[in-house]
Amino acid sequence: MSIVGLAACSSGTTGSGATDTKADKGLDVMGKTITYDPNHLVNDGKPIQIEYWSWGSKGTDPVYKMIESYMKIYPNVTIKTVNVSWDDYWTKLPLALKGKNGPAVFNIHNSYDALIRPYAADYDIDTKALETDYSTASVHEDENGKVKYVDSVINTGNIYYNKTLWKEAGLTDADIPTT
Repeated sequence: MSIVGLAACSSGTTGSGATDTKADKGLDVMGKTITYDPNHLVNDGKPIQIEYWSWGSKGTDPVYKMIESYMKIYPNVTIKTVNVSWDDYWTKLPLALKGKNGPAVFNIHNSYDALIRPYAADYDIDTKALETDYSTASVHEDENGKVKYVDSVINTGNIYYNKTLWKEAGLTDADIPTT
């Protein structure tokens, strides 16, 4: 899909655009509660192109690597990456999502949740079930308790610490930040 009249720079990330006839990818089903079986044809194996929008670059956005892996698994899928500057992103993305040719996949920053939320459909999945595989799912609930999206990449949403060093410093579980 292309966005007509959108002034954004694109990297050249593309798939082969070949027809895919191999449904069994030999891959494991992912997830514990919410599962995804990658062993299927996307778009009935016919070539398809979609866009991924980000304000990050290949060097800063880990989704670019995910895209490369995905296109190796599904050679009929071409994912065109579109890089939009941070300042322009929050104007251009809502406008594109209002239209019929907005990006299929895009970044959402939590600070702009309210701006993008109106364009997201509800997941028809119980939040508690989602949290089994996506620990931050409830953060994205609307006023009706429906989740609009889940985090596939979390840059600062979790805190990791070395338990041994924590204990050696005289800290306990009670010292772990909760906010």
